[in-house]
Amino acid sequence: MSSDNSSLVSKVWNYAHVLRDQGVSYGDYVEQITYLLFLKMDDERADHLGEPSIIPAEWRWDRLISLDGDELELHYSKTLRALGSKEGIIGTIFRKAQNKLTDPAKLKRVVSLINEETWIGIQVDVKGTIYEGLLERNAAEVKSGAGQYFTPRPVIQAMVEVMRPKIGQTICDPACGTGGFLLAAYEFMKHQSQDKDLQRKLREETFTGVDIVDEVVRLCAMNLYLHGIGNGESPVTQSDALAVKPSSSYDMVLTNPPFGKKSSFKVIGEDGGISTEKENYERDDFKFTTSNKQLNFLQHIMSILSMDGKAAVVLPDNVLFEAGNAGEGLRKRLLDSFDFHTLLRLPTGIFYKQGVKANVLFFDKKPASKATWTKRLWIYDLRTNKHFTLVQNQLSRKDLDEFIASYCPENRNTRVESERFKCFTYEELVSRDKVNLDIFWLKDEGLEDLDNLPAPSVIAAEIVDNLEAALEQFRSVAEELSNSIQHSYEQIAIPKQQFAVPLETKDLPYRNYFDSDRAAWANVLIPHFVKIKPELVLDDYIDMALLATTPQNLIGLTPKTEHDYIYKLIKQAGIPQNISIDHKIKKNIVIDQLQNNGLCIDGKSNHCSLSDDFPLETIPGIEDITEYALKALRTVQNYLHENTSKQEAVVTWFKQARTAA
Repeated sequence: MSSDNSSLVSKVWNYAHVLRDQGVSYGDYVEQITYLLFLKMDDERADHLGEPSIIPAEWRWDRLISLDGDELELHYSKTLRALGSKEGIIGTIFRKAQNKLTDPAKLKRVVSLINEETWIGIQVDVKGTIYEGLLERNAAEVKSGAGQYFTPRPVIQAMVEVMRPKIGQTICDPACGTGGFLLAAYEFMKHQSQDKDLQRKLREETFTGVDIVDEVVRLCAMNLYLHGIGNGESPVTQSDALAVKPSSSYDMVLTNPPFGKKSSFKVIGEDGGISTEKENYERDDFKFTTSNKQLNFLQHIMSILSMDGKAAVVLPDNVLFEAGNAGEGLRKRLLDSFDFHTLLRLPTGIFYKQGVKANVLFFDKKPASKATWTKRLWIYDLRTNKHFTLVQNQLSRKDLDEFIASYCPENRNTRVESERFKCFTYEELVSRDKVNLDIFWLKDEGLEDLDNLPAPSVIAAEIVDNLEAALEQFRSVAEELSNSIQHSYEQIAIPKQQFAVPLETKDLPYRNYFDSDRAAWANVLIPHFVKIKPELVLDDYIDMALLATTPQNLIGLTPKTEHDYIYKLIKQAGIPQNISIDHKIKKNIVIDQLQNNGLCIDGKSNHCSLSDDFPLETIPGIEDITEYALKALRTVQNYLHENTSKQEAVVTWFKQARTAA
């Protein structure tokens, strides 16, 4: 973005300061800018270009700008309601629009600020860039919650560059958010021809977007409109893309379906009881019925692709390893019936929603055949030993140059292996347990070289990301458990209060194996974690055991004046306070002992499983213990967020605990 564009983005964004005293959120602010900017540009088209206004006379900009006080606020509210009932692009942008600027003085000031610029005189690309800048700032604001709809632009640009869309192809994003994929594809294609008919086809007949959230559809429609895409009709619609079988197919799908794994909702009965209902999509074009939203989006994309169509889809790690009929079956179908040729393992720390571990799946739709279509899958690891954050070390387009070169978009047959780019044959993939495609091969340098770790703030951010991901997984466990016994997790019979008192390690099974209480705990807890959540990797289980047994250590890293505060937080989280810690035990001792009892470890993916005869002693409320371990670390992380001077000490402890506690 040029300096002039950046200054204009800053100027428009600074309008938010006008509204803060009124409590208007950043998301609401961008919405109000959207309404006013659309009305202003329609007025300019009529005045400067002689084009007929598409807004009815009584609701146009010149009428709005002439009013003051309560009359202005009342007229603006009526304008939004009236335009929301219209068809085409107007109806899409103003659908369910509400006035959030109820203070007439503040509304007048924002209207005046918009009126100061002549927007029609700004090039289309610049207007689009300005609006994209607003959307990105909105996504970056934690309070707005808009980050979940915003895919990092360098990732989008790299995906489009290797997919190489061409004018004449139809492109769909069934979870379009603010339109990043559609716009990146448009930018890539618009210079391919100067032919007017082809340019018209590109703008009016190429792009289709769907999103379930009204507010997001509004932002996307305005974003496309400012880039000159569409012809009086909105290319994006508001609907649940998964609800019905699509009537159209597309040559290319570029998308990042919403984060969040399960589709479910709570039902409160007349007696006050709470039950959880799964939301399954029953479609005859879906091969598998599941409540996993990510897997359903994958099925939907498989369905809407035209024959020989191409897809590039951002999906979380769980799609690569989730067990069960749907997870394993879909991975097998992807390999058999599609040419699943490339997998990009994305780094952590690049999404505004924390805890996201994601990948890009590249695959082509093929006709029915007795032979399998996927001959080999190329995996590019951009995650291991990569440390990105949203502020200090942002992902840039340059960071993806090596991936694009390795992809060989002009001719994939010329690919060669490298340190980060490896090829796996179909036979190797389907021979893996449950067709698990969560494959890594690079060693984590941070575990071997403690003297050259990333900055403490970077490691802390990665820890938070891992916590967020783990929390989502534990929520899934809780949901599955509650569904299996037909009542909500909150109604589990075992009272959680019992874990607020110290647990006696001398009574734990396997106590005789080790001299330390921590070792006894690890030996007991890890198999249960494997049993409850089999898709995690070994280090996850070890960390969980460490977290459940180390409150004393965490306290020891803080000044005595802070101890009472930390004790209070840990007590609230339900973690026992008086478990003694012995630093002599090493990680591999625990692992060896567990393996002797039947813990199996996949050396390639670092995943674990238990033999059928693995001896498991019952631990009442083990689900609660895992929840408490996460809560304890979350409280510590919140504490560190407010006390950054403690970060380095705690991060060092984490690394040491992982290697040789």
